Amino acid sequence: ERMGSDGQGGAVVVFEQKNSSTYLWEIWAQRIDANGNFLWQSGGVPVSGYISEHLNERVQSDGEGGVFITFQDFRNGFDFDVYVQHLDGNGNRLWDTGVLACNAQGTQTNPKIDPDYLTGGVIVSWTDKRNGTDYDIYAQRIDVSGNLLWESSGKPICTQPGNQSAIEVYSNELVEGVIFAWKDNRNGLDYDIYADRLDMNGSSLWQTNGKVVC
Repeated sequence: ERMGSDGQGGAVVVFEQKNSSTYLWEIWAQRIDANGNFLWQSGGVPVSGYISEHLNERVQSDGEGGVFITFQDFRNGFDFDVYVQHLDGNGNRLWDTGVLACNAQGTQTNPKIDPDYLTGGVIVSWTDKRNGTDYDIYAQRIDVSGNLLWESSGKPICTQPGNQSAIEVYSNELVEGVIFAWKDNRNGLDYDIYADRLDMNGSSLWQTNGKVVC
């Protein structure tokens, strides 16, 4: 399970639950106030509402009682894509069955999420195997209305040889743009740590494909 602040002294808990009819893992959410009272329906609310496998959820508060939730989704029947949902403070789904952040060829997995303070939306990043060989890192910026602000298939953060994974995303009102850090196997021997800062147009500010940290 994952948990995020509701911005009002409570929290929203997001968890995976196996559907007893389809045997698929689905993602549900429940809001709890500061006194421990459940604010949404008994058992929680379904995050997507679309019947398919949903995994690896991450949560970001919207500051108004609701949350943004990103997850990997198998609804295309071939591989995982990345979706994002916005639940309001009453547990209503604001973005239908989820906004598609990326459905490029190959698997997109393990999304991470952080706020976009300019639009009230979020920035989502994930590991991506669209090249068919190894995992790279891509990201998408989504405004509060669910509009994609970067390329429809995501902005490349790092596309070097070898696997890039274990992404961390950091953005707040003190950061001009957004900072990404990740584990990187481009040297083919072991893993190093790289990072880059992008502006809100998705342009690299430190070094394309990342600046080596260690």
